[in-house]
Amino acid sequence: MTIDDKVLSDHLYVAITAAKAAGAQALCAGEVKRYTVQTKHTNDFVTDADKANEKLIIETIRSRFPEESFLGEESGESDGEKKGRWVIDPIDGTTNFFRGVPDYVISIAWEIEPHQPLVGVVYVPSQNELFTAMKGQGAFLNGRPIHVSSVTEHQKALVVCVPPHRHHEYADGYFQAERRIFDGCSDLRSFGSAALELCYIACGRLDGYYELLLAATSSPATAPSRTGSGSRCMAELAIFDLDGTLVDTSPGIFDTARYTVGRLGVDPDVPMERMRKFIGPPLDECFRIVYNLDDRLIEQAYPIYQQRYRQKGQYLGNVYEGIPELLASLRSRGWTLAVGTLKEERVAKTLLAHFGLAEAFDVIHGDAPHGGRSKSDVLKLVMEETGIPASNSVLIGDTGHDQKGAMEAGVRFIPVTYGFGFPKDAVFPVPSASSPGEILPLLVSKDALGA
Repeated sequence: MTIDDKVLSDHLYVAITAAKAAGAQALCAGEVKRYTVQTKHTNDFVTDADKANEKLIIETIRSRFPEESFLGEESGESDGEKKGRWVIDPIDGTTNFFRGVPDYVISIAWEIEPHQPLVGVVYVPSQNELFTAMKGQGAFLNGRPIHVSSVTEHQKALVVCVPPHRHHEYADGYFQAERRIFDGCSDLRSFGSAALELCYIACGRLDGYYELLLAATSSPATAPSRTGSGSRCMAELAIFDLDGTLVDTSPGIFDTARYTVGRLGVDPDVPMERMRKFIGPPLDECFRIVYNLDDRLIEQAYPIYQQRYRQKGQYLGNVYEGIPELLASLRSRGWTLAVGTLKEERVAKTLLAHFGLAEAFDVIHGDAPHGGRSKSDVLKLVMEETGIPASNSVLIGDTGHDQKGAMEAGVRFIPVTYGFGFPKDAVFPVPSASSPGEILPLLVSKDALGA
């Protein structure tokens, strides 16, 4: 879609006006300590100043563009059916703000297509630094063009690493990845504001960024700046789950499961809501959760299930619409592509070949013949074979087991809601895709929400 420069300029001007007004308001509130602090979630806070800033920004923009919608950090989405959306984080770095640390920003982006910002403004009130960008027009700091750093040797790089402070259960996998990054760079930084850190990368003050859980409103305003200044996404390896991500394999899985337990004398008919839990976890766990089988019956179930699935089940299903095109596009952009599944590896390779997808992937790894591998184990096998570290890898999957495995392995995660495991209206701490067509903007550097 081609957007007239005048339209972009008008939106940029209003974004700058709103950001500076909100910045002045935040500075005033911070100086006189005129706010209260509330806890939204673990280590996730909001102040009266956040809410007042968001109200001011929306009112300023709406006075000029009453027909457009908003996605605010505090107020959520409004007028979602309208064309043109403003994505707002009224104070990115709220903890810094109420603790008196000056590293917080006002972040405003404007987009037409989801996750593809056309205009971005990030204002740093304490330093009076204004980062601006329009799609195709470069990136600027206080009106002067900016560019990423000229550092080309990773041993000399300064890299931002942001711990999962709101999800301590993922700390082990994160710190393993951080250690690998630290061993290969000059030093690490963390400023407490993703938008600020990404702008520092855009202007060359920092060289790289790693975070597992980046909020959807924290970085869109920086995307045009990062693109315009020449920054790139650090990811190189895209690992896809199989069931529910690449292929709708549910008909074959359900048929095989029912056949297997029927052979064992167990009633195969269970409610579909419960049956859907058969997709995602390891096979033994599926039998235990869905049919309450004990270890003895599970041991008997394995060979029955595997034989039936090889003979019939694996051929039932279909490739999700848009997957072949997605893989071709990523391949043309130089990505390394892999499959990491808890389906038995031999079966996974046969299934992918049957559906014409096997040749699209550099590496395919799955579970051992008799089980025993976790999702994290499989992901580590993929990274070991490709030689690409966790810091440069991302998993695309549709279940909580995929998400957990990604965290344990220290790789980024993109949840998809068109598969089996996640509800269609699920809310995630990271950007998600409701169709294969929405995955590409979340992966490629030009439009990625988090690098």
